[in-house]
Amino acid sequence: MEGKKRQSNFTSEEVEVLTVGVEKRAKLLFGTLGGATTAAMKQKGWEGVANEVNAVGGFGRSVTEVKKKWVCWKSQAKGKLAAVKREQQKTGGGSNDAEEVSTMDSRLLGIMGEVCVVGIEGGFDSSQKLLQDLSGIFILCYYFPCAYYHIYLTTWLMLYTRLAG
Repeated sequence: MEGKKRQSNFTSEEVEVLTVGVEKRAKLLFGTLGGATTAAMKQKGWEGVANEVNAVGGFGRSVTEVKKKWVCWKSQAKGKLAAVKREQQKTGGGSNDAEEVSTMDSRLLGIMGEVCVVGIEGGFDSSQKLLQDLSGIFILCYYFPCAYYHIYLTTWLMLYTRLAG
């Protein structure tokens, strides 16, 4: 029984061409649909990137494989950056154990934009907001335990299912 043969890893040249191709088409590939941009145009953009990658590597990679490489690489780069930031915020000194963010990773993160990497400035954690909202209910239950007990119990169950699920 023969299984599907595993495709070889992307070479550094292929990754470079992938980066340049996505950089050239970033607005088309990651912009919103509507107006002048259609799903077919985005697909053509990814096909162009895949053709450029195949011209260098010669492995015959599909559009799906090229997209998957981009998504996985983006996730890994964001993870590296998060690990570096976590290490920088540790107390107690010592050496930085986080893996360095490479120049290619930095380039990828630059293409994605700061909001995708860092988050929205001044944003808030919605679970913290929910806990703040619940604190008012806890106070009501303290002063009026019989009247508000069912509200307290229902709200606590909603919170638990949101945080656990």
